[in-house]
Amino acid sequence: MGYVVGNKPSNMQLKPTCCLEIHSRENGSFFFKFGDENEGHRNLQSGPWLFDGRLLVLKKWTEERDLLGSIPIWVSFSSLHLKLWSKVIISRIASLVGIPMYMDKAMTNAERLAYARCFIEVSAKKPLPSSVILQVEGREEFEVEVEYEWLPPMCTKCSSFGHKYSHCPTKSTWVPTSIKLTGEGNDSKANEGKGEF
Repeated sequence: MGYVVGNKPSNMQLKPTCCLEIHSRENGSFFFKFGDENEGHRNLQSGPWLFDGRLLVLKKWTEERDLLGSIPIWVSFSSLHLKLWSKVIISRIASLVGIPMYMDKAMTNAERLAYARCFIEVSAKKPLPSSVILQVEGREEFEVEVEYEWLPPMCTKCSSFGHKYSHCPTKSTWVPTSIKLTGEGNDSKANEGKGEF
């Protein structure tokens, strides 16, 4: 399942290494059907993708209708204490930000120890933290800085990504109502030409 953040593109052309079918939906989303399951997994894990300069969010299909209520993004944790350098603990740190999906290859292969990098599904329903506190072995606490490689616009009105509050399609608009004035001093003839209401 895919969704392009912003205006829906008129023509979606990708060059996969296997058979791919793309079906456009009326709600602006797309179904991507890969001929090979491994190719589908590779594309899900290689994101996020840009199409025509806009974010293309790819997710495994579910019956959930809220496509942009959460998105997968790359998150880095730098300056980790040596006690925190394990896949289990880094997964715990990632779960304080959102739903951990996987770690990058350099991290899983122990090729880089400068920072940990994880692909995490984050929700627009809660604020994204700039740091998290992790308690290790029930006593020692560590503050871990959270760095987001990229974040799309987020709306606090409808709790979704892809637009800001000022452009929310569900944002209520002010509609003027008429008011009947009664009482002393509201006679239209008496106030005519005086520049008052």
